Amino acid sequence: MIFSGPEFFIWKLTKNAFTILPESRYESAYWDKNVLSSLNIQVDKFPEFVELGHNCGLLEKTVAETLGLPVVPVFGIGPDFIAGLIGTDTIQNGKLCDRCGSSEGINFCTSKAIFHQEVRTLPCVTPELWNVSVLIPDSSSLEENIRLEKVVSAVKLLKKLAKENNLVFPDKMSVTGGQVKDKKYFYKKKMALKKENIDLYEEVCPDAELLGDAKIGWKKLLTGN
Repeated sequence: MIFSGPEFFIWKLTKNAFTILPESRYESAYWDKNVLSSLNIQVDKFPEFVELGHNCGLLEKTVAETLGLPVVPVFGIGPDFIAGLIGTDTIQNGKLCDRCGSSEGINFCTSKAIFHQEVRTLPCVTPELWNVSVLIPDSSSLEENIRLEKVVSAVKLLKKLAKENNLVFPDKMSVTGGQVKDKKYFYKKKMALKKENIDLYEEVCPDAELLGDAKIGWKKLLTGN
């Protein structure tokens, strides 16, 4: 089987193999049978697609004992950036968040797909909405002032693109990830963005990816869908 990180972890926990598809529009970014066939890759090497929040099965008894947990269901959320967007609620039109860990992305949820050489545009998990982001690779390894300049530039670019596409740009931005725990830098970033009329605020949990996981898990447990 061929797995990505989250799906491999799910397989280790449950012995069930799946590929989590965040939203149906993502399928073309993964694979289809024609692409695999053209590359002479066996289709059955890839676990089947399942939707966001799929119940992937129960925690293996031996794994549960090792972790000191009861035998509970394991839900598939997929990539961590998807969980971060859900946790910061950046899945509603007009929401803006800064997801900053080892790398960083300024993410803008919009009703319109915007294509530009300096942004990455992907489907949002909310049907008909899009996530437009400016990526800052290896952000945490950059000198603070350089990192800050890149964040401000990213916000300015998204604001410019929003204006060009007749979209309302928000005046506040949530932030999540490991860099949030550096309080001095957080304050420095907050002050720099204030000059751009953006109010930077921290989520209840600095690692909003965990909030995203919890939201999907509880929804599935309570409603079954």
